[in-house]
Amino acid sequence: MQLNIPPPITRLLRHKLSSVILFLAESIFFLVNFNSHATPFVVQASTTSFGAQIVPQTGACNMDYDTSVLTNTAGYLCPSGGTGSRGHFRVFATPNTTVRIVVRPHNNSGDGVVFSPDGVIFSDSTPAISFVESATTNIDSGVSGIVEIYVGGILTLVSKPTSSTTYTFTNEIDFSEIP
Repeated sequence: MQLNIPPPITRLLRHKLSSVILFLAESIFFLVNFNSHATPFVVQASTTSFGAQIVPQTGACNMDYDTSVLTNTAGYLCPSGGTGSRGHFRVFATPNTTVRIVVRPHNNSGDGVVFSPDGVIFSDSTPAISFVESATTNIDSGVSGIVEIYVGGILTLVSKPTSSTTYTFTNEIDFSEIP
């Protein structure tokens, strides 16, 4: 998917986040790898994980980005009230610069897995701004130049996996500085 952001942009960086869902002992984990070489750059502080309570069947499970509490939203994919682990990412940018951020979903690419992220983005000068997948968020990087991103969202399995199935897919966080 091509990101169309109008000028003025000093640079646009797109990080592909390789995620793996493992169905071992009824668990789902998202493992994310980054390759960052330029400023601004992003680091992963914690991995998004739905924990060991996911049942390998079709359905949908929401993880609250604030509390990490799981809520079964369709079928019986996760028990309501269980907990996962929200994702936490930091974008390091030029201090006191506007940073444009877009958190992309993982759409079913034939693997039977859909992840629709939501969460909050904030810095030391801007209170939390809620985001949903593919929406553009502009935020001041503050005095520190660090923008925090907390990610939860809805995991949907559209086809029933086996307990030993492993899926690998790509998510993206797009970000750029705006002078």
